[in-house]
Amino acid sequence: MSKKEIDDELRKVDPEFSKRTQVDFELVRTAVSVRWNKNGKVEEARECFRLFDKRDKGYITANDLKLVLPNYLEFPVTDAEIQELIGECDPNATGNIRENEFIKLYTQ
Repeated sequence: MSKKEIDDELRKVDPEFSKRTQVDFELVRTAVSVRWNKNGKVEEARECFRLFDKRDKGYITANDLKLVLPNYLEFPVTDAEIQELIGECDPNATGNIRENEFIKLYTQ
Protein backbone atom coordinates (compact mmCIF):
# COMPACT_ATOMS: atom_id res chain seq x y z
CA MET A 1 0.00 0.00 0.00
CA SER A 2 1.18 3.48 -0.75
CA LYS A 3 1.35 6.15 1.96
CA LYS A 4 -1.69 7.86 0.44
CA GLU A 5 -3.71 4.62 0.51
CA ILE A 6 -2.73 4.03 4.14
CA ASP A 7 -3.63 7.61 5.07
CA ASP A 8 -6.99 7.26 3.30
CA GLU A 9 -7.72 4.03 5.19
CA LEU A 10 -6.72 5.64 8.48
CA ARG A 11 -9.02 8.60 7.82
CA LYS A 12 -11.90 6.15 7.30
CA VAL A 13 -11.20 4.65 10.72
CA ASP A 14 -10.33 7.94 12.44
CA PRO A 15 -11.64 11.14 10.74
CA GLU A 16 -9.40 13.22 13.03
CA PHE A 17 -6.27 11.31 11.98
CA SER A 18 -4.71 14.13 9.94
CA LYS A 19 -5.27 16.62 12.79
CA ARG A 20 -3.37 14.57 15.39
CA THR A 21 -0.17 16.06 16.75
CA GLN A 22 0.85 13.27 19.13
CA VAL A 23 1.36 9.58 18.88
CA ASP A 24 -0.40 7.40 21.38
CA PHE A 25 -0.94 3.67 21.65
CA GLU A 26 -4.42 3.84 20.11
CA LEU A 27 -3.06 5.63 17.03
CA VAL A 28 -0.26 3.08 16.66
CA ARG A 29 -2.68 0.19 17.06
CA THR A 30 -5.08 1.70 14.51
CA ALA A 31 -2.32 2.40 11.98
CA VAL A 32 -0.81 -1.07 12.29
CA SER A 33 -4.22 -2.71 12.25
CA VAL A 34 -5.31 -0.90 9.08
CA ARG A 35 -2.13 -1.76 7.27
CA TRP A 36 -2.02 -5.36 8.53
CA ASN A 37 -5.67 -6.08 7.83
CA LYS A 38 -5.45 -4.63 4.34
CA ASN A 39 -2.27 -6.40 3.27
CA GLY A 40 -2.94 -9.46 5.40
CA LYS A 41 -6.38 -9.95 3.84
CA VAL A 42 -4.99 -9.67 0.32
CA GLU A 43 -2.33 -12.29 1.06
CA GLU A 44 -4.97 -14.51 2.68
CA ALA A 45 -7.13 -14.12 -0.44
CA ARG A 46 -4.20 -15.05 -2.70
CA GLU A 47 -3.49 -18.12 -0.62
CA CYS A 48 -7.14 -19.16 -0.77
CA PHE A 49 -7.18 -18.59 -4.54
CA ARG A 50 -4.14 -20.85 -4.91
CA LEU A 51 -6.05 -23.67 -3.22
CA PHE A 52 -8.30 -23.74 -6.28
CA ASP A 53 -5.79 -22.68 -8.96
CA LYS A 54 -3.51 -25.69 -8.53
CA ARG A 55 -1.98 -25.36 -12.02
CA ASP A 56 -1.20 -21.65 -11.56
CA LYS A 57 -3.34 -20.54 -14.51
CA GLY A 58 -4.38 -17.24 -12.94
CA TYR A 59 -8.06 -18.18 -12.97
CA ILE A 60 -10.44 -20.72 -11.44
CA THR A 61 -12.93 -22.77 -13.44
CA ALA A 62 -16.11 -24.51 -12.34
CA ASN A 63 -14.19 -27.78 -12.52
CA ASP A 64 -11.51 -26.42 -10.16
CA LEU A 65 -14.24 -25.57 -7.65
CA LYS A 66 -15.85 -29.00 -8.03
CA LEU A 67 -12.54 -30.74 -7.33
CA VAL A 68 -11.51 -28.68 -4.30
CA LEU A 69 -14.69 -27.74 -2.43
CA PRO A 70 -15.48 -31.30 -1.27
CA ASN A 71 -12.13 -31.30 0.57
CA TYR A 72 -13.21 -28.32 2.69
CA LEU A 73 -16.97 -28.70 3.02
CA GLU A 74 -18.91 -31.39 4.78
CA PHE A 75 -21.87 -31.14 2.42
CA PRO A 76 -22.29 -31.54 -1.33
CA VAL A 77 -22.21 -28.51 -3.61
CA THR A 78 -24.46 -28.45 -6.64
CA ASP A 79 -23.51 -27.30 -10.12
CA ALA A 80 -26.02 -24.48 -9.75
CA GLU A 81 -24.29 -23.28 -6.57
CA ILE A 82 -20.92 -23.38 -8.31
CA GLN A 83 -22.28 -21.34 -11.22
CA GLU A 84 -23.79 -18.87 -8.75
CA LEU A 85 -20.41 -18.53 -7.02
CA ILE A 86 -18.68 -17.93 -10.34
CA GLY A 87 -21.31 -15.32 -11.20
CA GLU A 88 -20.63 -13.46 -7.95
CA CYS A 89 -16.88 -13.38 -8.61
CA ASP A 90 -16.95 -12.87 -12.38
CA PRO A 91 -18.30 -9.42 -13.29
CA ASN A 92 -17.22 -9.84 -16.94
CA ALA A 93 -19.17 -13.12 -17.30
CA THR A 94 -16.21 -15.02 -18.75
CA GLY A 95 -17.14 -18.19 -16.88
CA ASN A 96 -13.86 -18.15 -14.97
CA ILE A 97 -12.81 -16.39 -11.79
CA ARG A 98 -9.65 -14.35 -12.28
CA GLU A 99 -7.34 -13.86 -9.32
CA ASN A 100 -7.94 -10.10 -9.11
CA GLU A 101 -11.73 -10.65 -9.17
CA PHE A 102 -11.46 -13.24 -6.41
CA ILE A 103 -9.25 -10.99 -4.27
CA LYS A 104 -11.58 -8.02 -4.71
CA LEU A 105 -14.61 -10.00 -3.56
CA TYR A 106 -12.68 -11.74 -0.76
CA THR A 107 -11.39 -8.49 0.73
CA GLN A 108 -14.66 -6.54 0.62
